[in-house]
Amino acid sequence: MLYNSSEEIIAEDYFKFINDTIGFSALGMSLVSIKFQNSSGVATFLFLVLLVWTFSKGKEYQKIANRYLEHMKKRKSMFQVFWNMKFYLLGMATLFSVVVGALSEELVNSLVIF
Repeated sequence: MLYNSSEEIIAEDYFKFINDTIGFSALGMSLVSIKFQNSSGVATFLFLVLLVWTFSKGKEYQKIANRYLEHMKKRKSMFQVFWNMKFYLLGMATLFSVVVGALSEELVNSLVIF
């Protein structure tokens, strides 16, 4: 990908990290946490840990976030910003659904065909 500025490089690195590392970790953790007897409590703990991890790794991005988002509004839609975080949002939403009790082991077992 060609970059127009160092801000785009910082943003791309951050989005790649939260998608690849945190997003897929959250998906895995949500499936593991439903196996526990107190799945909501386990998922809440994991959700909070991942949120802290997300913000702790985003220090460079936080410095440029306002300028980058303004630039993105002019260049692309905000949909593109959310698209850059698709696996992160999916993983965190799945983990949060375990927290609130919307996703349970029984539901996952009923959705799995094999």
